[in-house]
Amino acid sequence: MSKKPTSSRIREVVFGILSFFLSLLFTMFSFSLVIGSTVLNKNAWIDSMNRCGYFNDKTTEVRNKLRDLTYASGLKEDFFDGVVDEIMVTEDTYNYIEGYFEGTTTVVDGTAFRQKISVALDDYIKETGQKASAEQVSELVKQAEHVYTATVSFVGIGAISVYFLAAKKALPFVLAGVIILALGLIAVLFFCNKWKHRAMKFYYYATAGAFLANFALALFMTVNKGAKNINLEYRSVYNFVVSFVNSVNVMFWICTALFLLLSVALFFVYRRLFYKASKKSST
Repeated sequence: MSKKPTSSRIREVVFGILSFFLSLLFTMFSFSLVIGSTVLNKNAWIDSMNRCGYFNDKTTEVRNKLRDLTYASGLKEDFFDGVVDEIMVTEDTYNYIEGYFEGTTTVVDGTAFRQKISVALDDYIKETGQKASAEQVSELVKQAEHVYTATVSFVGIGAISVYFLAAKKALPFVLAGVIILALGLIAVLFFCNKWKHRAMKFYYYATAGAFLANFALALFMTVNKGAKNINLEYRSVYNFVVSFVNSVNVMFWICTALFLLLSVALFFVYRRLFYKASKKSST
């Protein structure tokens, strides 16, 4: 069997390197697509919250936190149960996430809660005949609002809002750049190979590499049970994070399956074209 000419071996190496970079671009594209459709997508946050019963759990947690104020202020134990409801928590959380994604706020707006508790305290004082100065009522409202907003907020995300918004704004440009570079490499591999089965071979290598990268990450997340082993203060946040990470994992498995199907299809195309080229060269 004759050896390949040196130029052919060099060409194989160069095209192999190009297919490796194409694989990296495919992997970057899938990762960016997953992050963009989950982490940087407010609808994905809301869907995970609804799926795990976040708002019901959060309402209970807010009431439990506020109950400490009833003991200190002499209010009846279930006073805040009539002030805080799931609708209020849901609307304030929606507005909070909307503002965070738009870059307009990093804190929960407690206006609706403050207005509602002020009215409830006035009615309670009138009904019970208790005496309380305006300063005392104002201080209680202030403390209760602080507890409410702190409990509804996501701890820590305010500190990374600048980086979050920067990533959100940069993602479309990253995706566009990756697509352009990938199309460029695909064109180079196609037009610089006289025999098209060789181009298909390098496409197959690239998609197979992207499949392995996505498979490794999806398998790692599955083996480690997503985010089930993390410790968080609130049950609502824990369930939300677990649900959210599971949805991210599902997206990576979908990308894994797509790249697997694509690589298998390209492999059969490569074999078919290789067979035709072999018959043509032997005649």
